[in-house]
Amino acid sequence: MVAQSIASGGRLVAAKPGLTLLIYLVNLIAALVLSLPIYGALVGATASSGYAADLVQRFDLVLWADIMQKSGDVLIASWGQLFWMIPLFLLWKVVVSVGLINGLRDGGARSFWDGVGRFTGKATLLALLYLLTLLGWLVVVGIMVVVARLVFSNIESVFTLYWIVTPAVLFVGLAILDMMHDFGRISLVISGRSAPSAWLDGIRYPFRRPSSVLVYLMWLLVAIVLSVAAVRMHASFAATIGVVWLLFLVQQIVFFLRAGVTVAWFGSEVSYFERVQYREAPLIADAPAASEENTGFDPLTA
Repeated sequence: MVAQSIASGGRLVAAKPGLTLLIYLVNLIAALVLSLPIYGALVGATASSGYAADLVQRFDLVLWADIMQKSGDVLIASWGQLFWMIPLFLLWKVVVSVGLINGLRDGGARSFWDGVGRFTGKATLLALLYLLTLLGWLVVVGIMVVVARLVFSNIESVFTLYWIVTPAVLFVGLAILDMMHDFGRISLVISGRSAPSAWLDGIRYPFRRPSSVLVYLMWLLVAIVLSVAAVRMHASFAATIGVVWLLFLVQQIVFFLRAGVTVAWFGSEVSYFERVQYREAPLIADAPAASEENTGFDPLTA
């Protein structure tokens, strides 16, 4: 079922290219809105320094220290933008996810906007519930670190604790919560569950269906590779101003592929979720057996 769900997600990208383009454009607009204030602050801080051309070619800690001394107030003030940027980013993630899930289920770009209108409110509440869950997880990790610090006191153990174990535990925990959130949103949109019920469904899902982790992990690795490639591309080759625009265009191709991965990712999870529903439906007491005739959709052949 895992391989079939992953393959189904890949086929959805080819079958619904409009969704990939829509996700790319929405991501691009959100990135512009979120980055322009920071970009303006950086331009204001570097333009008057006379070192802008040097900073394009390479990162120089000495130059940045000089800029911070002269224009540090401008850069520090830009951090205040995070008070509206972070909530906007989280809302954007909510809107895109529920719109995409509904678009994958019901047809395409038009269903995307229908999903945004119908489910954004409940999905926002669901996101807040998972945010509280994340805060609880961070508290647990913090307590574990404090206890471990009391037990291990030598320098090598402390280094391993702070720079290897703790980041690894945080990353794994965040990935698991993100996966739970995905299936919680799918339950909310496809099954029509309330936000608290969808939260509980998502929390229980990887424990009830351990193979669902493989679907998530597959696309997580692909997304990480593409994201790192886009960043390293600029860091490695943008040595002169003349190639910046070319690299920007190449990066946009990579980001378009990343949007395709997002569609395939959610498509695989939706396919997995519906396959499970299809197989479990006959086990529900007093419920008719699921079939292509009474559901209108056969996920086993999707």
